[in-house]
Amino acid sequence: MTLDIAPVLLGSGERIFDGGEDFPFEPVEVLHSPLATHVRYRRAGSDGAAARG
Repeated sequence: MTLDIAPVLLGSGERIFDGGEDFPFEPVEVLHSPLATHVRYRRAGSDGAAARG
């Protein structure tokens, strides 16, 4: 899963990731650019064997 994060304030600035303690993914790659951060995740505990076939 890839998540692209850009610094944008919507409405009153509600935090959309609060309360996400049960997030079953772990980051494997983070790329930064001047306008966004790109984070690639994999399912926690997965070695990626299913993705390789």
